[in-house]
Amino acid sequence: MLVYGYASGVHSSRKIERATYDSVAFRFVAANTHPDHDTLATFRRRFLKEVEELFVQVLLLAREMRLLTAMRRPHLTGWTCLRRWLGANSG
Repeated sequence: MLVYGYASGVHSSRKIERATYDSVAFRFVAANTHPDHDTLATFRRRFLKEVEELFVQVLLLAREMRLLTAMRRPHLTGWTCLRRWLGANSG
């Protein structure tokens, strides 16, 4: 949920929770469940290192598949996005 949320531009736990009601794509990823925003935030805090590693793996795979053309622009790299995401959602 977190990786898909970030990839879709939905960063906050509350917005991800809301999206599981409003968005067919989020509903599909969530298997038609609606995780509470507190659960999402707790998971993010508890497994921050693992989520970070997963996000990096997704970015590397996308780059390998040539899906990330923006990687050439320093301000739009996955690494910058990851740092922003971790900073905005680690507290």
